[in-house]
Parts: sequence; structure tokens; C-alpha cells
Amino acid sequence: MEIRNAAILQIRSGSLMRYSAAACRAKLLMQVVVVTGLVMACSSSRLQLAHAQLAPAPAPAAMFVNVTQLLVYGGDYSTFINIMLETKVDIIFQSIANSTTSTGITIFAPTDEAFQSKLATSLLNNLTASQKVSLVEYHALNDFHSLRDLQNSNQNQTATLASYNNGGGRYMLNISFGQLGVVQVMSDWTLANVTSMVYSQSPVSIFAVNQVLFPEDIFGLPSPAPAPAPFSGAPNPTPSSSSSSSSSSSGPSGTSNDDSFAPSSSNLSSLFFSLLISLFSLTILISPQF
Repeated sequence: MEIRNAAILQIRSGSLMRYSAAACRAKLLMQVVVVTGLVMACSSSRLQLAHAQLAPAPAPAAMFVNVTQLLVYGGDYSTFINIMLETKVDIIFQSIANSTTSTGITIFAPTDEAFQSKLATSLLNNLTASQKVSLVEYHALNDFHSLRDLQNSNQNQTATLASYNNGGGRYMLNISFGQLGVVQVMSDWTLANVTSMVYSQSPVSIFAVNQVLFPEDIFGLPSPAPAPAPFSGAPNPTPSSSSSSSSSSSGPSGTSNDDSFAPSSSNLSSLFFSLLISLFSLTILISPQF
């Protein structure tokens, strides 16, 4: 009996030992797996960090400007701003300024004083909605131009934003650099000077002009200037022969000029009689006395 119990105890001890060894191996295997995972994770992190360091930094997001706010801050363009908002052309301007594929925009903004001129007040009456849209678009170029670009420009025909939206060859401007060092923008009606730079950083340029630009495509060609009135001090036309002869024979009162200067027949008789008396008296005085 004791031998049997001892055998059973030995078997149990061997099984326990085998279980303990298996448990140790499993535990060791798990530790190896955990360590391997940590090593792989660390290697992956280092690899990602290396790639991140080698990869170029992404381009910074584009900074968009608000075209309307730039004009508001300019302080002298309220009339132009109101027409922009009324026609919703400000949305078109802003979309071009925000676009990453466009070539930019250049705006010629007339001052409030420019809209108060007699020509502007007369031409801006009774415009249709579409004509107002084209008028505002006529004040913008579909490209970015710095002040230096405009100073180097000598273009007889420059397309505007209205040209692109209404067909080529229409709504054209003439941009040149004047002799006095001023950039000039010529429309069919007015010659405007660029008086200041409101903003100029790609892709948006805004310049102030002292005249509203009026295109022929809306207003037609201006009527020719009237002939100058004759000068008040100009000589009178040469009189005809009949009038000259009559005027030469008449004095200021209508009498003959010759009559006013030549002696009459009665005057000649008196003069002749006086002369005879004088000669007779002189003869008596100088004759010898008897």
C-alpha cells in the first residue's frame, strides 16, 4: 500500500513538474512575443520619423484677401463699392482673388469725387442691370499687374474682365506711362490718372483712378467738340468795293469828307477879293508921291 501511494505521489510530482516546465516555457514565449512586438513598434516609429524628416513640408495654405474690405479701408470708394455690391460683381472679383488657378486680378477703382463729375452723373443715369455689370467689370483686368508692370506698359489695347465676359475685341482699355511719371488709363470717353495704390500683392492689385472709365460698347462714341467761337477782338470782314467807295466819300455825319476839308466857292470868292484889296493897298503904299 505504501509502495502504491509512493508511486502515485511520484507520478503526480512528475506531472506537476512537467506542467510547471510547460508553463514556464509558455510564459517565456509570451515575454519573447511582447519584447519582439515592442522592438518592431519602436523600429516602425523610428522609420516613420525618418520618413517624416525626409519628406518636404507641405505648402502653407493660401492667404486670401477681401477685395471689398480693402476698398472700405481705402476710405474714398463708397460709390464704387455700392455699385459692386448692387451688381454682385464683388463676388466675381473675390472668386478670382481666391482662385489658385487664376492669373490674378487688377482693379482700377474710381474715387467718390470721380463719380461726382458732370460727365459721370449724366452718363450713369438709366443704365440697365447688365450694363452696370459690364461697367464695373470694365474697371478690372483679368491678370495681376504691379505698379512697376503698369509703368512699363505701353499697350494700345488691353483686354478687361468685361472683354472676357462679353466676347473678345470689346471693352478695351489703353494703359500707358505718361511723360509726367503717371500711369494713365484711357477709355473711349475719359483719360484717367492712377493717383494711388490701395493694395498690390499677388494675386490682387487695386489702384485708385481720378476718372470713371466709360466704354464705347455701352455709351457709344462721344460727340465731337463744338467749333470754338470767333474771337471778340478779331477784325471785321473786308468791306465790298461799293461800301468802301461810299464810306470813303462820306464822313462821320454822312457828308463828304472832301467837303469837310476843301473850301467852298463862296469862300474862294471872299479870299480872292481880299487878296485884290491887299495888292491894291500895297501898290498905293509903294508908289512914288507926286
